[in-house]
Amino acid sequence: MWSVERRARQVRAIIEVENIKRAAQAKINPDKLALTAQQKLDAAIKQAKRELDLEFEQRIQEEIRHRLEATILPHYKKTYHEYVRVIKARKGVMDRASYRKILAALHPNRMQDPVLKKRAEEAFNTFTKIERLLLDEKQSPTATEPMPRSYADLIEQFVIARKQRLHKQGHKMKLALE
Repeated sequence: MWSVERRARQVRAIIEVENIKRAAQAKINPDKLALTAQQKLDAAIKQAKRELDLEFEQRIQEEIRHRLEATILPHYKKTYHEYVRVIKARKGVMDRASYRKILAALHPNRMQDPVLKKRAEEAFNTFTKIERLLLDEKQSPTATEPMPRSYADLIEQFVIARKQRLHKQGHKMKLALE
């Protein structure tokens, strides 16, 4: 009984102290502030908004990273490994020497007649395009990009690609200005 009454008194005392603190805090009316005080308040509000926006952006980025690493990247890795396995298993139908002989025979510079030269050029281009199908992987390796292993790797690849794209666009713009 004694401890219940004591706790009730303590709670009432804490509530009273809190009420006194709240009453002591002045309500700020922005219209009645001096101009410099109004500017300070506006600056504080802007800063608080920026901090909230930054915190929100960080939470969103963390959620994106988590979802990418939990769902998308594992599937991407599995697909990539299947892709690499298929490429490495590629068997060609001829060796490189035979391919080169046929390619040399089809070269348009070997023809004098304009009609034959045009047909040879078309055949040469077609034969060049199917090189990967005709030769095995060891004789004509397929270039593969490195697979991102984490969210940080993925972002790094995006940044590199963006820089390359901007560099290429800047180069095109310089050529257009000249």
